[in-house]
Amino acid sequence: MKKTIKFLCLVGIVSVAYIAGSNNIFEPTVLNAQDQPEKLSKEEKERLEALSVAFSQSLESLKESQKYRPAIDGINTFAVSVGGLNAIADLESGNGVDP
Repeated sequence: MKKTIKFLCLVGIVSVAYIAGSNNIFEPTVLNAQDQPEKLSKEEKERLEALSVAFSQSLESLKESQKYRPAIDGINTFAVSVGGLNAIADLESGNGVDP
């Protein structure tokens, strides 16, 4: 009798689990990190382009005066905004580096 009750309980639990799984009861919901961004206006695009040009000009000026020596490709906006960094010398001397 005890074996029969245990068996029926086991069959019941497996049945409930099967039904729950086949009906996707425990399926996770889809989460989005953020809503879709709105498209930029023409004015915002122009401001971003002007900012990019300003950073590029500042970068070239700092390179010419040898105040900017990056350890990466591309523009390090932090290094440009603080007036230049020599990341290679900082790496060689063991100082903290913002590449």
